[in-house]
Amino acid sequence: MTIVVREMVSYHRQRISVGTNFYCVAGRKVYATGVVTELLGIQD
Repeated sequence: MTIVVREMVSYHRQRISVGTNFYCVAGRKVYATGVVTELLGIQD
């Protein structure tokens, strides 16, 4: 996942960490599930 809007980095930094579960969705359909294993470029 890439954070396109740089102003949103601080928002995501507070909400995401290694081990966080996530879903890839389009509308109401879930296409994939995942777990964050590594963070790159979002650290302080």
